[in-house]
Amino acid sequence: MEEVESREWYLAAYAAEGVPTSDHLKLRTVTLSLSPDSIPEQHVILEILFISVEPYLRSRITGREDGLYSPQFNLDEVITGFGVGRVIRSKDSNYVEGDIVVSAFTSFAEYCVVPSQFVARRIDPNNGIPLPEYISSIGVPGFAAWVGIELLADPKPGSNVFISAAAGAVGMCAGQLAKLRGCRVIGSTGSDEKVRLIKEEFGYDDAFNYHTETNFDAALSISLMESMSTYLDNVGGEMLEAALNHVNKHAKVPLCGMISGYNKMAEVESREWYLAAYAAEGVPTSDHLKLRTVTLSLSPDSIPEQHVILETLFISIEPYLRSSITGREDGLCIPQFNLDQVITAFGVGRVIRSKDGNYAEGDIVVSAFTSVAEYCAVPSQLIARKIDTNSGIPLPEYICLLGVPGFAAWVGIELLANPKSGSNVFISAAAGAVGMYAGQLAKLRGCRVIGSTGSDEKVRLIKEEFGYDDAFNYHTETDFDAALSKYFPNGIDVYLDNVGGEMLEAALNHVNKHAKIPLCGMISGYNKVWTEREGVRNLLNLIGKEVNMQGFLVGSYLHRYGDFATEMESHLKQGKIGYSKLKIFHGIETLLESLGSLFTSSNVGKVVIQSK
Repeated sequence: MEEVESREWYLAAYAAEGVPTSDHLKLRTVTLSLSPDSIPEQHVILEILFISVEPYLRSRITGREDGLYSPQFNLDEVITGFGVGRVIRSKDSNYVEGDIVVSAFTSFAEYCVVPSQFVARRIDPNNGIPLPEYISSIGVPGFAAWVGIELLADPKPGSNVFISAAAGAVGMCAGQLAKLRGCRVIGSTGSDEKVRLIKEEFGYDDAFNYHTETNFDAALSISLMESMSTYLDNVGGEMLEAALNHVNKHAKVPLCGMISGYNKMAEVESREWYLAAYAAEGVPTSDHLKLRTVTLSLSPDSIPEQHVILETLFISIEPYLRSSITGREDGLCIPQFNLDQVITAFGVGRVIRSKDGNYAEGDIVVSAFTSVAEYCAVPSQLIARKIDTNSGIPLPEYICLLGVPGFAAWVGIELLANPKSGSNVFISAAAGAVGMYAGQLAKLRGCRVIGSTGSDEKVRLIKEEFGYDDAFNYHTETDFDAALSKYFPNGIDVYLDNVGGEMLEAALNHVNKHAKIPLCGMISGYNKVWTEREGVRNLLNLIGKEVNMQGFLVGSYLHRYGDFATEMESHLKQGKIGYSKLKIFHGIETLLESLGSLFTSSNVGKVVIQSK
């Protein structure tokens, strides 16, 4: 038998709250090779016999670190847990075919490959102990009960011991251990049948059904008769609160689990950036943009219909943001943020709550109105797209190459300039977010492409990594007119302008007849009022050369976004365009630093905040 088919459970989507469903966990069939050459050294292949299903598994598929800090399974990863299996192939001399073993990393599958270092023990099948006990009373639940009672609580004979979830995997062991110590043991559980079970079979002295005795404080007063010296907590929440009213002095409360909260996250604290004062000129500072912490409710009743709550993953920092906090309409005519309003931008986020049937918890989406915050509520109509996480495209690319910068480059080169093969194309801010894509698009059309940028290192970068034919450093070649004469002896057919000011004026002296000048941005003037900006004195050239100079905003071309995304994803997958050069700032607190970096010559590529 050289291979077997194995059904296995994998994580399809994170389940932030509620009981996981088939939307989150899915079953698939895979083929597992049994050929010795396909099995790594120090590994075994197991036929799975029994798998332990533990409450802590719930906390590993939420998509967040919360409380237990259990490592999250990755999307598409097979779920693992404690299990008992039979070795059917071995590449470790310590284990032979037919051995029955326990592993802490057994796949929820019919067969699986396990590193032998993760095999916990070999079982003697002749010892009379049923195999499931090795993942029950002799497994995690029994071990947790033993640690809680024997090591942490260490109760004396005659002590009052209270155990919640007493009919559960831990509770049934813990109660018996406490009885062996001569304690009086009380349990809480969720049905009258379970009350009977733990008293008759597990030896509890008394118990109550928390579904019928809903006043936990009164129930504990009756059952305990006097205060408790030990409470082994498996529930948390209201039960823990009630128990704390009945503890003795120096009582021990080992916290084994809090299952009442595993499916809930009622609210989150989120840091968010808001506009405290307009910045008419200069680089914005902490006087203008401030960080505050707010509490965001995740209760279904608090979320409007057709909205989602996102955990923010990546935020795109664009130069145009500067124009939205000046307090005036100027040039770009971008709507201003209101004072005290949270700043928004293009972002990638994970849906953690949804009131829209088109989006499920765990979906990764792009929104043009993502708050610069750790969490935010977004109208689902403002979600641009859902991301296929199996596409192989890194998430930041959806706000870079496939976001505003890439779209701006595509509109400027493909739609407005439409250069012919052999055309001379000039691109300013060539190492920036738009320039790195625009140059590559022009090269795909067979053009000769020259760029200007702010350092010798960037000159090297755009030539070696982005394919520019040549480039110059505008800090060292400060006579722009002379530089363009040198690099464009036959004139300029297309100038994609990202800078404005003196560079635009110099380019107008070198345009050919019928040249195209898409105006994508004018970053040289974003921090100045219009009266302080460099003027362009040679606009007459536009008439004499019959030049088409056109400003554009990508919002006017959203009807072409689908064409753009299809084309650029194809270029990316075929290797015709390289992955983005990213400048990633870590932590939501880095907004001021990341925004300020856009206006320095030290910045290279696309500026992105990774929120956590």
